[in-house]
Amino acid sequence: MGTTSRLVRRGAVFYFRMSVPRRLVARVGRSELSLSLRTGCRYAATQKCRALSITLDRYFLGLERMTKTTIEQINDQLRRYFQTCLNRNEEIATIYPSDPVFDIYAEAEGLSERVKGYREQLRSRVYAEDIQDEARELLEGIPASASTSGLDALHHACRGVLRARIDSAQHLVAELTGEPQAPRDAMFLGITADDLPLPPGEVAAPMQSAPVSALAAVEDSVEQISVTELVERFQKAKSKGKWSVKTASDLGYTMQIVFSVIQPEMPITSITDKHVRALRDLIVSLPPNAQKSKEAAGETLLALAEANTGGATLSYATQEKRLRFFKTMLGWAVDEGYLAKIPGAKVKVERPERDAGDDRAPYSQDQLGKIFRSPVYTGRKSEAHSNTAGTLLLRDGKFWVPLIALYSGMRLGEIVQLLRADIKQENGVWFFDNAKTPGISKQLKTNSSIRQVPIHKHLIEAGFLRYVDGVKSGERLFPELKSGNDGYFSTNFSKWWTRYAKDCGFYDKRTAFHSFRHSFIDAMRAVEAPAYAIEAVVGHKNDSINARYGSGVKLAHMRELVDQISYDLPELDALRMA
Repeated sequence: MGTTSRLVRRGAVFYFRMSVPRRLVARVGRSELSLSLRTGCRYAATQKCRALSITLDRYFLGLERMTKTTIEQINDQLRRYFQTCLNRNEEIATIYPSDPVFDIYAEAEGLSERVKGYREQLRSRVYAEDIQDEARELLEGIPASASTSGLDALHHACRGVLRARIDSAQHLVAELTGEPQAPRDAMFLGITADDLPLPPGEVAAPMQSAPVSALAAVEDSVEQISVTELVERFQKAKSKGKWSVKTASDLGYTMQIVFSVIQPEMPITSITDKHVRALRDLIVSLPPNAQKSKEAAGETLLALAEANTGGATLSYATQEKRLRFFKTMLGWAVDEGYLAKIPGAKVKVERPERDAGDDRAPYSQDQLGKIFRSPVYTGRKSEAHSNTAGTLLLRDGKFWVPLIALYSGMRLGEIVQLLRADIKQENGVWFFDNAKTPGISKQLKTNSSIRQVPIHKHLIEAGFLRYVDGVKSGERLFPELKSGNDGYFSTNFSKWWTRYAKDCGFYDKRTAFHSFRHSFIDAMRAVEAPAYAIEAVVGHKNDSINARYGSGVKLAHMRELVDQISYDLPELDALRMA
């Protein structure tokens, strides 16, 4: 039997033992590290030993890099920056596609546009303010003894930040569209996501820098645990980041499938590539709603999949999400020292060929005309029968939500959770304050979702502010719109909107409520609004924009641009004059 480096037996118990690199002995304060692995089983001891080796090698490598040349120190900081970008990508790719209003292809399009901007900065060597800020922050993380104050250092750091953003954006596009890829830039080869970041506003606990503390943390985390125990620990750790009801539900659905092919009490170190392939094969064979429908009650998932020969299956997005959720949990287990590597890391769901016409599209003029000639705007049968024409004119959530989307580009989830207090005025400008409210549960997609959006003059002319005045202080703007079982206010509205579209004749599989957002962006481009203004209003991620946007002057400038938008529809003119 072969030997494992750093693994030694003392009596009936195995120990971990390693020498501290000579050049680091003075800084660490010892020449050797040793601790009991608390087991007499060679297999278990080997797993623990490998986990400790990986962790401590990384730790000492980090210490060594602090003594290298300035250029290497900057590159090391850039790699860490890229690692953070990948972690953020992992959050977006894992969690946000479950939001019913999340448009994967719109996000991918926005990312591709930003890559073009980053490449132009590399070409021109003229760096945006946010790029320079990021670069300076990275340089501040290098020991003061290093020479990082010169323009050459800042220039190198700026270019590195741009390279990281380009590769990170391309990586996220690939993740969202189901074609995962490794980093392309030579500086970032071999780097992968290693955590799900905390939600906006949450602060991570400080890292332990003392080697003894790091060693103790690993020692406590390398014991053998079952799949069930892993789920419990993963859920407990991630729920501290305030998981939504939807995300917790997704974990439950995922594990129901997992436990069909992997025994709950199996040690996680026994999970192999074969198990992950079996899980993937089950996921891609399941019929839609197999875990929810009454018809499936009493049947095992394996039986349902086996019987589903040539029948409909889960959508590609759902299949990919289920497998990715499980692998994300395994990745967390690696980070925590429970596993040495992710089993089945390269196993994936194959993406079906997609027609070029499958992407979400903006609403056409014909569709917009039908929408604003429909019963909600011209008269409905009753409050409960809004899909049927009648004489009742009611300006409620169903009336205002589509109009707000058309004239603001806000997401459905952002609009339906607005509060009375979110309608504000500053220096004569009325705006939607899309931000978190203390004591109120709100779902905000990313930090860039927190923004101020000017209220278009046509909304004001249509009586929107009068409607707001009639809402009680502290209430939601549209209290009659209730949340779904998943906790999202957008869920029920989205389902109703699909039914409404079919009943009123403007349904098209390429359009959805999110198409209002596309229509707004197209309208902004039509009035030649600059890209930074569009991103600021609609909440596309650009930290420099969000940092500068929101003062009275900037808000007034945004209002001027937004107010130029016009859709040239007599149906909309009629609403303003009513």
